[in-house]
Amino acid sequence: MKKKNSIALLVLSSLIFITLSSCSKDLSRSAAEKKLKTLEPQLITRQIKSQYGPGIRLFESQIKDPNTFRQYEDLLDKLQAGGWIKYKRKTDSVQFFSQMLYGLWYDVHFTDKLKQFIVKRNQSGVEVLVAKREFDKVTGIAKHDPNTCEVEFMSKVTPTKLTSVFPLEKHEAEPQKHTRVFKLFDDGWRMQ
Repeated sequence: MKKKNSIALLVLSSLIFITLSSCSKDLSRSAAEKKLKTLEPQLITRQIKSQYGPGIRLFESQIKDPNTFRQYEDLLDKLQAGGWIKYKRKTDSVQFFSQMLYGLWYDVHFTDKLKQFIVKRNQSGVEVLVAKREFDKVTGIAKHDPNTCEVEFMSKVTPTKLTSVFPLEKHEAEPQKHTRVFKLFDDGWRMQ
């Protein structure tokens, strides 16, 4: 009986020691990377105006030059040349609307090539995915106390084929530094 009690006590002591020692474990880079890889990527998008279904109605107020709409057509031309859309003008000239508002109609159809990059539709158009900002690598871990660490990491940008039409700005394309706090719980480190 004494032998069984001492064996049970030894097993229980071993389990408590293992549990306590695992709680005081330092956060490793590989463990932090594994958790950081689960972060949702930040989407970098651009908008294509397309009000009223497949047509695009563009409005400008107080225009003096009908060529003002050329900037929109330049974008449509690039999208069409890349096989992203098909479009044609529905009106031959700029139309006057009330309150000094001018507009043009375009008949625009998104191709299957573009549809896979549409992330959001709303009343004023569609948002298309140009790039994703994702976790790249851990650059450092600072331990604030036995149960809290701050992890510094870098993110990278992965562009889509749409960057040929919508180039990334310098600040969007560059790697960025981020920090994330991790706390130690009874089941291990958790990202906050």
